[in-house]
Amino acid sequence: RDPRRRNMRFFDRWKKRRAAQNDDMVIKVYHAVCEKCDDGAFMEKLNAAERVLYITQKLETEVNSGGFSQFFYNTAGRFWDMLVPAFMEIGAARTADICASALSALGAHPLPSVSEECAALLDRLENEEVEAALDECDNAFYEYEDDLTARNAAYIRKHKRFFDRL
Repeated sequence: RDPRRRNMRFFDRWKKRRAAQNDDMVIKVYHAVCEKCDDGAFMEKLNAAERVLYITQKLETEVNSGGFSQFFYNTAGRFWDMLVPAFMEIGAARTADICASALSALGAHPLPSVSEECAALLDRLENEEVEAALDECDNAFYEYEDDLTARNAAYIRKHKRFFDRL
């Protein structure tokens, strides 16, 4: 038996186990953050680290469910201005760039903070060109060049003291 091959199998199993642990931790902390702020209704209840986790996880959830357009249409879209800084904070520069491209595709800065006004703006902007640009952003996001779960897990560990009270 080749010991290098055996070590590789062990390392592969360890990586999968670590990824599952990261998933569990990030999901558990994210749900606690959502509960604390009533899913974004009371963002002022969150400290800066909790806001970063909330924004990065909320965007990932929304984009995976229905793309950037869903994020902007839903109430989370009112946090558009936190996207790029939040992803930069966790070290996800590629995802921050994708978010910047999605915002740029809308061509409206700043987006209104009231959800109904934001939805009305998006209705006006909804055309083939904007949809195509947002689709490109969706596809770039789905490539997952940044491992967001691993980055959020590392962020939580690094800022543990800010999450201890959840």
